[in-house]
Amino acid sequence: MNSKMLLFLIFLFLLSSCGSGAKETKAGGACQYKEFPGTMEITKIEEDPQGIRNIYKDPVVVTFSFTPDDADAVNKYRFVKFLKDGGTLHINGGKNPPRKCIEEQGYTVGSKHKAIRTELRKGTCTPVVYLHPEFEEHKCYGMKKEGTESP
Repeated sequence: MNSKMLLFLIFLFLLSSCGSGAKETKAGGACQYKEFPGTMEITKIEEDPQGIRNIYKDPVVVTFSFTPDDADAVNKYRFVKFLKDGGTLHINGGKNPPRKCIEEQGYTVGSKHKAIRTELRKGTCTPVVYLHPEFEEHKCYGMKKEGTESP
């Protein structure tokens, strides 16, 4: 047997063995969350200390507390200490909303609104995300500073 034929056979053997019995695995992928419905109460609204970098006029930091509808839900949290008691309201991928948008939608200190705490169950996404079904984020998009182009 010549050396070219031997190299060819080794190549075929290696090629055929690469995929045999191997399971395909994915890094990341679609994430699945468990939802915990509840109520958020606005605890603080203050000027955004980094507002100069925000694309919205008069951005504010809106802090809220969260109480699940099911009192036992806290015992079912997987990420117990992560944003357990609430967080801050963001729009457009993490920006602080404009004061006018918050006020026009009735978000004031002490006001209560529906919210959903979602916790990661599968995948490699953000562990805890709060959803605000009553808040109409799109209403904030027209309140940008002059010279900004993204929503």
